[in-house]
Amino acid sequence: MNICSFDVGIKNLAFAIITNGKIIDWQLIDLHSKNQEALCKELVETLDKYPNLLECNIALIEKQPSRNNKMRIVEALLHSYFIIKGVTSPESNITKSIIYSAKHKLGAHTHKGSTGYRERKKLSITRCKHYLEQTNQDEKFINLFSKSKKQDDLADSLLQALSFEKNHVFETLSSQKIDTICKIISRKPTPKQEKKGLSKSNLKWLFLSNNFSSIDDYTNLTLQNPKIGSAVKKWYHNDISQALREFDINLNSIISI
Repeated sequence: MNICSFDVGIKNLAFAIITNGKIIDWQLIDLHSKNQEALCKELVETLDKYPNLLECNIALIEKQPSRNNKMRIVEALLHSYFIIKGVTSPESNITKSIIYSAKHKLGAHTHKGSTGYRERKKLSITRCKHYLEQTNQDEKFINLFSKSKKQDDLADSLLQALSFEKNHVFETLSSQKIDTICKIISRKPTPKQEKKGLSKSNLKWLFLSNNFSSIDDYTNLTLQNPKIGSAVKKWYHNDISQALREFDINLNSIISI
């Protein structure tokens, strides 16, 4: 079964074509159109340049949030394209065009809520890298991904297809706990981060800098420092234990002097 899978975008419209986990094509497209009428025309003309799309059996289109009207329009245009030129055309192999929930591409173990958006993007890239490392893919696709400035969009298009296909390697990767594959790098906060809000990397740096010996000490730190407390609430819902686990801080191994 051939699957073409789309991560919806205008400047960064990504698609992957796979067969049994093997990447057949992988593209990142820039649709330059500013208005809706021009966008529709350009999208059709652009997709027509890739006849292998209509040689697929299934078209997957990532479902967009209801509040994002512009992306909902692109979603509908893609769906219409594959219904008209695919499902209803005797010259195409497309049998279904599916609006596919974004929740599938990262599996059960992922970051939740609006505050986890950037973390989900990082997780998507990491899982995609691991998939490429563990499977035999064409070198040109490995190079495409490694050199791309939009790895997250390429990754989303591929992982979505793999999730639909129920690919064994993908399911193994998506079943792994987040903290086993996404190590947080400790980074000192910049003045801008101090002002705008601390990242997980900043929190780890601050936690490691204090070198406390008990969870109570870290709890007191969040109470005494509003910026740290706000970040712990944002990223970990005030669960200090979870933060310490992600930061690889083992209190049992800390010896007080």
